[in-house]
Amino acid sequence: MTNYIWGVHSQKAVSEEFFACVIKHFGYPKFWGRYLKASANHAEGLSKTEIAWIRRRKIRLLPIHGVVRNANGYHEGRIAATNAIFQARQLEIPRGTLLFAGIDKTHPVDARWVEAWVETLYKSGYRSGIYSNPVYGSFSDAFCQAARENDRVEKHCILWGTEPAHGPTDSKTVPPFKASSPPHPCNMWVWRYGKDTERCSVNTCLANTKLLPFLW
Repeated sequence: MTNYIWGVHSQKAVSEEFFACVIKHFGYPKFWGRYLKASANHAEGLSKTEIAWIRRRKIRLLPIHGVVRNANGYHEGRIAATNAIFQARQLEIPRGTLLFAGIDKTHPVDARWVEAWVETLYKSGYRSGIYSNPVYGSFSDAFCQAARENDRVEKHCILWGTEPAHGPTDSKTVPPFKASSPPHPCNMWVWRYGKDTERCSVNTCLANTKLLPFLW
């Protein structure tokens, strides 16, 4: 029987007040998704101080590189992966850790980009993941084509899906894990089932416990 763990994802940096809000209204997360680098009008970037704060509380970190706006072509995929690797090293995130690329459903993505993301991270010693919508947009077709043409994409890339949208819950009332996946075999191990809670501004997620060895 597959086991799942509950966690959250936020654009906002973790602080005492923010953490207390999440604990009070939702529960104690086993993992927390955060962005490697700040982006205008989207997310606050991780710092070494925030990472240390999270890890002291025995919470695993899901680092995200994104939002990726140009996910077309091998060259762009390699640049994105190289930047993610650089940012992870700057933050002293060890090799073997999973790095997710965040691709919005409104942004186009092709198979060459997916392949470059996976291959570049594989060669660096980091593990590759993609956080995207497998139902709407072009990600699903791009992933399937890349996986058919490159076994490493199917075997080594871990997916974090956003469909179906169930709605946020606390850690004690989570839905059964029913993340939608691309039609090609894949490692769909994380599901953002609840988006933008009214309190605390987090997304609520479930993850397969297979994910744990690749988190930090």
